[in-house]
Amino acid sequence: MNILVVEDGHEYIELCTRFGAPVANWSRVGSGEAALAAVGVGGVDGVLLDVCFRRLAAEAWLSPISGQEHWVRSLGAEQGIVILQHIRERHPSLPVVLALDPRLNAQRWLDISARYGPVSALGLPLHPSTVVASLRSMIRAGL
Repeated sequence: MNILVVEDGHEYIELCTRFGAPVANWSRVGSGEAALAAVGVGGVDGVLLDVCFRRLAAEAWLSPISGQEHWVRSLGAEQGIVILQHIRERHPSLPVVLALDPRLNAQRWLDISARYGPVSALGLPLHPSTVVASLRSMIRAGL
């Protein structure tokens, strides 16, 4: 299984390659544009998407989303949802696991799931085997 990790740091990829190497092949990108390019090439079975991109300047992940800067900036700690939106527009059936802050409002999660499925969420801290199990479950279910 080939899993793309989309994050603005390196903690998920370090965790996944260190503890999840036996169960999947992990690769990392650090922006929305790079994520769209990577899934566009093919060979990605699923995505682990960090929802919070606080470390990057907006310009580093907004370029494929020009014209939506005001809306994107209003998302606060949920900028990864914009990346999810663009992945869904191009690859509607690609399984995505979101790394979410466990304090996220339950209704907000239901709204995200209904609008951008197939998607699953894992609270922090997460474990690579849980990411793989969640992605495999979505693939088996034909989501």
